[in-house]
Amino acid sequence: MYVKPVAKPSGYKHVLPQLGSLPMNKLTTAVVQRFLNGEALHGNLRTGGPLSAKSVKNMRVVLDVCCKRAVADGVMPVNPVPATVYTHCRSKKLTILS
Repeated sequence: MYVKPVAKPSGYKHVLPQLGSLPMNKLTTAVVQRFLNGEALHGNLRTGGPLSAKSVKNMRVVLDVCCKRAVADGVMPVNPVPATVYTHCRSKKLTILS
């Protein structure tokens, strides 16, 4: 409800099938971490293989926004997402040509 209008579909189409039926107040750091780890290893919807670190980061952002809103609305006491660990994306080094 909070994220769908502004997020890319690829960010939440992985989250909803696996975590969409779970009440927000039952979402813990361990649940989020298991989800992110599973997506990193087997989240590719076409091949069943791994997802890129960027895709996992996008899902983490979607979850973070949802949880921040839920905390602000009093639905959950704390946001479990910041305590999760993920592989950081490396930005590509650009070569500037004159």
